[in-house]
Amino acid sequence: MREGVPVWRRLYQPAIQAALVNGALFLLVPAAGVAYIDYTSDVVRPHPATLLSSIGTALPTFLVCVPVATFVAWRSYAHARAYLGGGATLWRGTLESAAVAAGLALAVMFRMTLATWSREPASVVVAYIAFYVIATAIVGLLLGLALSATALLVLAISPGARRPAP
Repeated sequence: MREGVPVWRRLYQPAIQAALVNGALFLLVPAAGVAYIDYTSDVVRPHPATLLSSIGTALPTFLVCVPVATFVAWRSYAHARAYLGGGATLWRGTLESAAVAAGLALAVMFRMTLATWSREPASVVVAYIAFYVIATAIVGLLLGLALSATALLVLAISPGARRPAP
């Protein structure tokens, strides 16, 4: 990174653009989905839903996604720089996404099943945990594929984003 260069001048770097797009997608798409579902819902309410009330309903989703979107942007930046540098493959970020999702699911499921280990056979608990870890890893892999495709699209349309020849 160039020291002494203001951040707004580095915004034109292709890796930073890819990271910002992925972070913004991860931040805004879930919140927009919640706001849309709330606004178009047929739930009986004392007052009809307004656009502002639907945005207010989506605000907790937005706030929960901020740290995760920051992580997504940081890892997208690291993988985009490695890709542009010619040293990394496209699958590294996708597999990292699956591994992070599986690791989080393993930690959560292990904690949630602590009391179950004494009541149920260990093989049942392990199969239960394995199912959720594998399912979450698949979701993480699909999300990683979408984020990789988005980053590649941004890098493809960014002027000056050239990968060195092997």
